[in-house]
Amino acid sequence: MSFFQNASNVSINGGEFFTVNGDYNNILVGSGLQALSRAISHGAMHDSSDRDPPPRCHPGTRQKVADDILHWLEDRNASTSVLWVNGRAGVGKSALMQTMAELLSDNDSDFGGCFFFQRKVSKCDRKGYLFSTLAYQLAINVAGMREYINQAMEDNPALPTKSAAIQLQQLILEPFMRLPTPRPAPVIIIDGLDECDGSEAQRDILSLISQLSTIPEITIRFIIASRPEYQITQAFTKELLLKMTCRLVLDEDYESLSDMIMYLRDGFTEIRERTSINHQSQDPWPLQSQLEKLAWRASGQFIYAATVLKFVGSDFCDPAEELDTILYPIPMKAGAFSELDRLYTQILSAYPDPGFLTCVLGIMIVFEGELMSAIPGTYSSFVADILGSREDKVCAALRALQSLTFVEGASTAPGIASNFQLFQPVEFSHKSFVDFLMDEARSMQYHVDFDAFQRRAVCRAFDLAIESVRSPTKQITTVQVSTWKQLEHIFHCNLSFSNAIKWLRPSSRTALHRNFNEMRAALSDSPLHPKDVPSPHVFPALHFACNALNVSKVLPFRKF
Repeated sequence: MSFFQNASNVSINGGEFFTVNGDYNNILVGSGLQALSRAISHGAMHDSSDRDPPPRCHPGTRQKVADDILHWLEDRNASTSVLWVNGRAGVGKSALMQTMAELLSDNDSDFGGCFFFQRKVSKCDRKGYLFSTLAYQLAINVAGMREYINQAMEDNPALPTKSAAIQLQQLILEPFMRLPTPRPAPVIIIDGLDECDGSEAQRDILSLISQLSTIPEITIRFIIASRPEYQITQAFTKELLLKMTCRLVLDEDYESLSDMIMYLRDGFTEIRERTSINHQSQDPWPLQSQLEKLAWRASGQFIYAATVLKFVGSDFCDPAEELDTILYPIPMKAGAFSELDRLYTQILSAYPDPGFLTCVLGIMIVFEGELMSAIPGTYSSFVADILGSREDKVCAALRALQSLTFVEGASTAPGIASNFQLFQPVEFSHKSFVDFLMDEARSMQYHVDFDAFQRRAVCRAFDLAIESVRSPTKQITTVQVSTWKQLEHIFHCNLSFSNAIKWLRPSSRTALHRNFNEMRAALSDSPLHPKDVPSPHVFPALHFACNALNVSKVLPFRKF
């Protein structure tokens, strides 16, 4: 429709004009909400054009976890008001939250609002926009809230510039308390809390939500999705949040392998139809075994599968050749895993010392799968001993890797102290992460040179043993007994690590040969006398030395 039909000689300067169809009173927006609309983050909403197209769960996948979330929402007698959906990097948390937000809003199922944090995206990465944006959506979606939130904004138009606590109090809590009973139970979704700028801001948000949820009259429920970062995990273990939170972990229990295969199969089908490629020599394409191999490599990471499909389906490329590039280990093309690489680099860059973090990663890769569990000691102390560093510094680095690692069967995450000081090796959650670290073109400053780190670790072990043997009555090192037990285990005959030593580069073998000779001399010349009281470290060091020399076929002098 056009304004002022059949009018002539009309002159209007300035102003805003709106075409209204239907009942004007039903869409009336007060001046307070208009002011609020100008101050919020529209880009953080699930239906924002800034996020179009947003990530969504692939049809037919994530059904079990979606059902579990809906069951939690439908349980009006639940003792928890917060659902924490957590999972490692790239497992599809944002896609799941987007799907849930669309499902709830489309079905008019008590949807209150949402906020999708996005790192380094204007207005989507700051705590200051969270509660004002949620308040605006509550005004639109929850009957009765519009009037009270509009009034609050008219009384104080500067509310969106106030602290998060004031915004929550005056834009959400007080308007909600004015609703007649029984009050509704709107659902608020907060995705990517770990992408909110600053650990302190993340903790503050959780603290404010926990305080709000303790008020009996507040029937708002929150779904919060994030990686299990250290500061977030710690916040959820605090007594207040612990009691009111139900936890849902996106792991292998949610049939991620079958979902991944379905997602990949449908993606490759679309590529085949779109590119009209002819694969008569291999039909179907890809083979089921190839799909399973890719799904296994993904380790639950939908971002890995999405990256594979994007690379294979690139314009002006042969999909079959591109798939072979992914399936068979050769130097990767620069853009093959660019999105996945950005994710890994973003996580690693949060730690302030990239050099030390790379050292920790290198030692983790060298000893992956080689360490014993359930013996006295800690993984962090072992890494610290091998690096010659402080254990607390190693713990800080392990905390920075929480979204990329796990501790099998542990009740605490990597880098978090346990009440039971039993050795629990830290493992990598995603096979693609190790591939990233080993490829210098992809990981750059975080590149792990396996041979160099293996040489460094083994030489360090020999240096520590030589130091202990040469001064048997003095505890001249702070090496833990558990570290010697692990090294003795690793250098036991016929273990894979020991076999790998034989295949080191010439420079590594030369360095080890020097260590072997020095160790032999130290064992021969040990100044220990019958009346001496040896340090408790000397015997574990001797056990390690004997095993290492036996494996290397370099025996100590007979007179020893």
